[in-house]
Amino acid sequence: MNSRQQAAGLHISASLIIDAAGNIKNIVRPEFSSMPELETLSPGQHLDSLFPNLIRDILTELPANGNVQTSCFLENLGDRLIIITVNAMPDREQGYSVLLYPDTIGLGRLYDRSQRIEIVSRSLYESSLDAIITINGESLIYEFGNSAEQLFGYQRDEVIGKNVADIIIPPKLRQAHHDGMARFHDTHTGPVLNTRVEVQAMRRDGSIFPCELTVVPTQPINGETYFTATVRDISERRAHEAALQKAREVAEASNAAKTRFLAHMSHEIRSPMNAVLGCMDLLLDSDIDTEQKSLVETSLSAGSGLLGIIDDILDFSKIEAGEFKSHLSEVALAPLCEQVVDVITVRAGNKNIDIAAVLDPALPNTVLSDISFLRRILTNLLDNAVKFTHEGGVCLSVLIGDIDLENNHADIIFEVRDTGIGIAEDKQQQLFQEFSQVDSSDTTDYGGTGLGLAICKKLIEQLDGHIQLHSRQGEGCTFRIVMPFKLPAGAKVKAPTMTTEAIAVVSSNRSFSAAICQQAALWGRQCQCVSRIEDVAEAALVIIDISQITAAPHVLARKCREHGLPQERIALYAPAFSTDSVLSAASVGFTNILHRPLKPSILTAELSTEAAPIEPSDSLPSRAVAGQSSPSSEKKLLLAEDNKANQLVAKTMLERAGYQLDIVENGRQALDAAQTGNYRLILMDLRMPELDGIEACKRIRSLDSEVADIPIIAMTANAFESDVERCLDAGMNDFIAKPVDRQRLVNSLQ
Repeated sequence: MNSRQQAAGLHISASLIIDAAGNIKNIVRPEFSSMPELETLSPGQHLDSLFPNLIRDILTELPANGNVQTSCFLENLGDRLIIITVNAMPDREQGYSVLLYPDTIGLGRLYDRSQRIEIVSRSLYESSLDAIITINGESLIYEFGNSAEQLFGYQRDEVIGKNVADIIIPPKLRQAHHDGMARFHDTHTGPVLNTRVEVQAMRRDGSIFPCELTVVPTQPINGETYFTATVRDISERRAHEAALQKAREVAEASNAAKTRFLAHMSHEIRSPMNAVLGCMDLLLDSDIDTEQKSLVETSLSAGSGLLGIIDDILDFSKIEAGEFKSHLSEVALAPLCEQVVDVITVRAGNKNIDIAAVLDPALPNTVLSDISFLRRILTNLLDNAVKFTHEGGVCLSVLIGDIDLENNHADIIFEVRDTGIGIAEDKQQQLFQEFSQVDSSDTTDYGGTGLGLAICKKLIEQLDGHIQLHSRQGEGCTFRIVMPFKLPAGAKVKAPTMTTEAIAVVSSNRSFSAAICQQAALWGRQCQCVSRIEDVAEAALVIIDISQITAAPHVLARKCREHGLPQERIALYAPAFSTDSVLSAASVGFTNILHRPLKPSILTAELSTEAAPIEPSDSLPSRAVAGQSSPSSEKKLLLAEDNKANQLVAKTMLERAGYQLDIVENGRQALDAAQTGNYRLILMDLRMPELDGIEACKRIRSLDSEVADIPIIAMTANAFESDVERCLDAGMNDFIAKPVDRQRLVNSLQ
């Protein structure tokens, strides 16, 4: 036993001399032998009988020359680990000296741990789907996993010890690799270490492919750092991304083509519809008999219905094509809501139902939103409510929700209630689906495309709001929208003023009475609802719904006097356009007439003036406005329009409103006429031969004269949001979409 073995605590159990073939020549058994298994050894026995394959390992480990060299092995003998050292004799023919030691210091545990680490390490290299390669500080390959073999086309034995740059790095990137290794040796940092980067790699056949690379350095081992790289082939991913990009480009091109088609179809449909509806509208103001008037009204109603269907289909197509984008501006909510109920009242026609708006006085004056989106949402919901309501009424309530003035934020709640047919619970889920209707049978009483609510939902979601439906069959519907709004800087809200003055409502229409009571509560007023004049108590204002009272006006006046109700505190609520009712009531002393729809602004005026007389024209959206003399009646206008039918409609509308009109048929003629005709305003179509309206406007704006400042209004069937932007960008002052509403046209001109 030498001193190093003694110092390590190892005691020889046996010493053997074996020949080159592995046969035992001599055995030395020390007295302290602690391994009884060795008692069976005898000269002439082959060593493999105790330790299989040991001779093969010895021959592998020891050199073939005669130099003395010691090699160490760990072998199991029974249930214990034996440490075996082998020394080649100076004379090879003498064989080997074999010393056997029992494991008394735990080398077996270290060996087992080393084996486990080796097994885990090897399994990582062999099982990983990504290629794993380890190199040393000189870029020489130290390990090369199975996946690396499959990815790069090399066998492990071929590349171990070779420079990694020559094996897998493309020639144009090799210098960058060498520079990076040199930088690491100087600074111990590198841009690709401990991160994931995309680079190029090279296979054995020279093909270059994209890969994802992660390089992690080890702690220095005996002063040397090793680098383990994980390489993932991303060729398929790149191909997939390229395919997606190509598909996206194709889809965008398809959407662009779809948008162009829709723009063309919108123009081609709206242009003749403008002539049809315009002629019907003008005929109603003509001297026609009752039968003719009925036919014209029916035609106008059917045409408006057709236009609504066309609008739904075009709008839905625009949403699907991504053409509907919100454009934020300051929106005055209260006036917008009252305008919408005005329009819905006209569309309701002869339906004997009440239409009302209830507005929270705490609403901010303006919010930041898209006014066209809001108008479309509210119009669709109210139209839908009117369609399915045959008695009672429809009410739009707009209430303040959560508000945060410090952060300029407010949630506004829009509720559209009706007393219509309602919707069964099991059918409510399909209501917001495209082309879906609650009753799609052949016997249904209701038409439509089934797109209105689907469009509403999409527009609401674009404004970050959400919509809910509460309904029971036979009990009407309530659509509730919660919409978040940004408020202009410095926005304020006001709290309702409480007062003891009450409002009384005489009506058997519960929808109307409920709307009055809700508005009164928001104002802090008491409200009493009765169905007979005799039941009215003391009130600052008494509203009598004459559509629900059969008594003649003079009988109504007498009843009011008998019950101590002075006429100056009475406001009669009459159906829209009920001229006969107004005249009859006025003849017996009633001067305060309210017309449907119920609007808070009219009630506010009534209350603030202590029931001062309100002329019927203040609240009656009469058709006669378009025929009245206008302050602009002496001004001369220019119309650029290539469609003969639309020329006739526009000419008749404007001349009846007191305007002088010259007509040209294309943009080039409009440019020439603008410089010579002394016009105060130009109405410009967009799609015209020779020179379109956009280019004509740009050239007018570029003139070096006062003509460059002439107001120009687009009056066109191109009704996309992008068309509005193009017109405003070209320098136009306003935009009117065809079919043209006479009142809208006159208002724009004024």
